[in-house]
Amino acid sequence: MIYKINFTRSGRILEYCSHEHANLSILDLAFDNDVQIKAGCRSGYCSACQVEITKGDVKYFYDPPPVPADGGAALLCSCYPVSDLEING
Repeated sequence: MIYKINFTRSGRILEYCSHEHANLSILDLAFDNDVQIKAGCRSGYCSACQVEITKGDVKYFYDPPPVPADGGAALLCSCYPVSDLEING
């Protein structure tokens, strides 16, 4: 499946292919495409990459994630899309 990820702050829309990007987090995809997202540990503990998801759903590589995100938000370093997304980041 191919999902579109709309990063509203940068105005960028990226495509996440579940086959091609199977081992990449949303944060990895953003960094690989020069979308600036605040990040820290890149393993789900510091919550620096937590952003609001305004549309769509994500799934975490680890269930549950190391640190739960606030309601309506996701830790981009630890998840991947399972639908088209709109991210306030």
